[in-house]
Amino acid sequence: MKSKRFRFRAFALCGVSFLALILASGFLLAAEKAPEGCTVIGVGRLASADGSVITSHTDCCSECRIQVIPGRKYPKGSMAPVHWGMVYFGAGDDRKALPLGDFGKVIGQIPQVEKTFTYFHTGYSQMNERQLAIGESTCSQRSELDVGFVEGITRQIMTVEQAQVFALQRCATAREAVRFIGNLMETYGFLPSCGGSEALCIADPRELWEMEILSVGPKWKPESGKPGAIWAARQVPDDHVVVIANYFRLREIDPGDPDTLASPNYMQEAIDRGWYDPNGGRPFIWQEAYCPLIREGNLSRMWLITSTIAPSFKAWPRRSLNDPAGPGTLYAQPIEGAAFYPFSVKPEKKLSVQDIIAFQRSVFENTIYDMTWDPAWMVPGAGGKSEKSPMATPFLPAEMEKILRIRHHR
Repeated sequence: MKSKRFRFRAFALCGVSFLALILASGFLLAAEKAPEGCTVIGVGRLASADGSVITSHTDCCSECRIQVIPGRKYPKGSMAPVHWGMVYFGAGDDRKALPLGDFGKVIGQIPQVEKTFTYFHTGYSQMNERQLAIGESTCSQRSELDVGFVEGITRQIMTVEQAQVFALQRCATAREAVRFIGNLMETYGFLPSCGGSEALCIADPRELWEMEILSVGPKWKPESGKPGAIWAARQVPDDHVVVIANYFRLREIDPGDPDTLASPNYMQEAIDRGWYDPNGGRPFIWQEAYCPLIREGNLSRMWLITSTIAPSFKAWPRRSLNDPAGPGTLYAQPIEGAAFYPFSVKPEKKLSVQDIIAFQRSVFENTIYDMTWDPAWMVPGAGGKSEKSPMATPFLPAEMEKILRIRHHR
């Protein structure tokens, strides 16, 4: 068994690098007060130092054990269970008491395939034996689209984490996985498990795709004949990097582009709900139609990564503590908005796996978001000067932030 696991890992990392940095990331811990704390960085094969496609995420969920689920053969006509609770099992339940292989309550089923692939399983499962890898980031959506699970009433059954499992068990390429997940969501209805929409960064040894999925509200029924989700996806250029910081990246959707895929209702849902007027003289902007306003916690991560890897791309906001603007820098920041950031960007230097690890572990050192420079950490030093306390840390529990009155920027 050990030798099989070793061969699988060595093979998987030849063409696709996947990083699941679980509870070890500054990005994740800094955002632990909110449900949105998963940062995804995807790197195309021509943008990486070793020619591999890279996807990553910080796994912000209660099930962080990694286990290998072996592929299996099934009798023709078998059904596969659909689970609720693969990530969360209620307040205070951190999954430690549940045995491995218990994926939660069965709330439905779909046709099983005759043979499945071996894959790595966590709350948001990661990679299979065919080098298909998926990173996940929960995003926000208009409240009218939200769906809460009520047993026996809610008709949507397909969470994103369950769709990831099915895709890893059945798909060999990123493009195939995008189409498959989209079909699952349309057919069985997207059921948010983390209170919002979802974005996926799906990779294989050749291609990298970014996929975004919204629910359609609590009134959907499968017999309606309407899609049970709204989704769109775009292939990331091979020499580009995409960053998902709990906010959608897609803006204009071109269904005629072979590197763009979308559900049939990608625009119509917004028209029907009065969120877009096709006769208004403006193009349909996916991000603006379906997303609430972007927050500082989203912008800070997008700013740090994109401005670091492509410093000459544009005039980025100046947020270094050494900025000549001085102390006022913290309080005179522009709110640049989501449109300020392109869907993806070409890095000025090719990125390695170690570079991605460094970003995912970042605590915004020496920027205005560096919590260790909060005035609460300044104590009397030699000669009567103030100096930073050796106890200064960016990893504070929420209650300690309140006691010290440290502003949580990220």
